[in-house]
Amino acid sequence: MRRPIGIRYFEITANPVYREWQKEILKIIYNDYNLLKLYGKEYPIINFNAERSISRIEEITTCYDLSERRDMYDIDKTICHNFREIVGPHIKNGKEMQFMLNKIKLSPFGTVDWLSAKLGPYEQTVFTSDILEYELYKYYRKTRGTIVTKNREEILEELPLRNEIHSDHSQYDIVTTGVGRNGALSIQIFYSFINRQNNDYVSPFSIIPETYATRQGRVQMIPEGAFSLHNDKPLDYKKTITNYNLKRVCYRKILEDLYGHPIINADNTLMIAPRDNVIIDNIANCLDNENGYFALLGVAVDLVTLRATLCFYLRIDDENFPYKDIMVTDEKTQLVTLEELPNFIANKNITNETAATFAFLLSDEAFTYSLKRSEVNRKIEK
Repeated sequence: MRRPIGIRYFEITANPVYREWQKEILKIIYNDYNLLKLYGKEYPIINFNAERSISRIEEITTCYDLSERRDMYDIDKTICHNFREIVGPHIKNGKEMQFMLNKIKLSPFGTVDWLSAKLGPYEQTVFTSDILEYELYKYYRKTRGTIVTKNREEILEELPLRNEIHSDHSQYDIVTTGVGRNGALSIQIFYSFINRQNNDYVSPFSIIPETYATRQGRVQMIPEGAFSLHNDKPLDYKKTITNYNLKRVCYRKILEDLYGHPIINADNTLMIAPRDNVIIDNIANCLDNENGYFALLGVAVDLVTLRATLCFYLRIDDENFPYKDIMVTDEKTQLVTLEELPNFIANKNITNETAATFAFLLSDEAFTYSLKRSEVNRKIEK
């Protein structure tokens, strides 16, 4: 009996053999860039560090610029219908408005010093960005996973959706703008706090469940997710710009992913704002009293889907912080100590975005500080 196409798709795209083949294809297409290297592995993602002058989250009120562009692409193609058979059951609200990548402006040193977004519905992300992996999957099956000897242009001809995005655009334009697709900006936070039981910083990770439309079974840092508008009137500029705020979206992700707090009303509007919740108030008080650290580390662009992720580091140094309130509710979620973290990252089947965030951390002075503090605490404990 033939297995459902969705099961085949998720099994094959999770297979290490496929992922190695995929990396080789993307190396050829994006030969102006080097893939991210971490603990002897390569990940098809590109990191752009945040300019230090804009990295401190306390100094950022909005996400710099909101474009009035409303790009809508044809998602009624045959390949879209085929992909819908796979991911359709996992799409909860295709009309939900999200902030999409418009442009990343880089400084002369290659760091992010400005970011622009545009609005679009979630289904546009699925069928103009996420679908690019499905197109790679179809090419993999066509070639039976053999090593491709074609050049860049010949490979792109085999990938019509990606080729259309690349049309008349440089590789730089492709990775630093949202040209040719609607890819929702994602948020990922390395959230670290002190566990008094072992006197070490701990951070939550989870396995992506089968209810997700992409990356099922892979390990990721949490909180994470799309940068959604949560506004019943998306053309209401005042409401839109209020929600286009990095601190707000990070706090919402923390409440939603870690504490199970509902953050939206039935009409998809925000139920709470920052500091309207005791958990967020505790975090904010720690930051206000310089008993923690919160920063934008950088922007990572996944070459598989051409989606950008904003990567953050939130550390709470208050030993009395109520960490036990965090919802570690099943075997798919766990808290990892700093001592365990390098080995965990090196040996787990992590997402590209998680690899990117950890790579950012390794070059961050505040993270280095937490590593040293963790080592001192463990020595005292012994």
